[in-house]
Amino acid sequence: MFNLENIKPSSIRLLEEMKDLVYDQEWLKKANPKTELYYVWRDMAENEQDKEKISQNGLGYDLTQFAPLILGKECNKTFGHTHSLVPGTNSAYPEIYEVLEGQVQFLFQKFNNDQIEDIFTVNCQPGDKFIVKPGYAHFSINPTNQKTLMANWEATASQHDYKEIKRLKGAGYYALKPASQRGESEKGIEWIKNPNYSSIPELRTEEPNNLSQFDIPQDQSTYKLVDNLTKLDFLKNPQNYEWK
Repeated sequence: MFNLENIKPSSIRLLEEMKDLVYDQEWLKKANPKTELYYVWRDMAENEQDKEKISQNGLGYDLTQFAPLILGKECNKTFGHTHSLVPGTNSAYPEIYEVLEGQVQFLFQKFNNDQIEDIFTVNCQPGDKFIVKPGYAHFSINPTNQKTLMANWEATASQHDYKEIKRLKGAGYYALKPASQRGESEKGIEWIKNPNYSSIPELRTEEPNNLSQFDIPQDQSTYKLVDNLTKLDFLKNPQNYEWK
């Protein structure tokens, strides 16, 4: 759909920006701080007509690609973030993700200061999608050493907040590659609790493709929603919906 080799990323996340969030600090001492971990292309569209339509509807379609590497003992990952509240409400903006290539292990958590109320993971293969409910911080993890590409839709009014995640040095769990699998393609993960949180529930698992509430087809690319953007109203006005 997009030939990213010919499109300059909007941003590149470097290892030096993630140094406080890396589990393997011994590995970090010898690693190149300029190592490129992942790339983000924002406000993507296949043509100018789509671009204008998406923008006029207050939405954005972004792409994120992981570099094929691991961080010492740990799987490559995004920084993670929370979303701002819709003005005049107590509801945070949601988001919808789709895996286009490779595998992504998503981690979602609802937390207050250093106490996590709920935390779960979702393993997604190509074509799988997942809607991030309001109030959940989210992190994307590449459980392999292969190239991974994912897409997301969100409201342009939504602001990303990284401060608390940086203060707590990442998510409630670190995703480690088992020693027998480092350098290989298996998707096994060893989950290690982050000691910077005072309270962390046991990690649970949910299935992907929680789309039925919003009548979003599971067997079609979410980019095709550009032809029916009213289906994404929940991204802009989550306060108008009852979240299951």
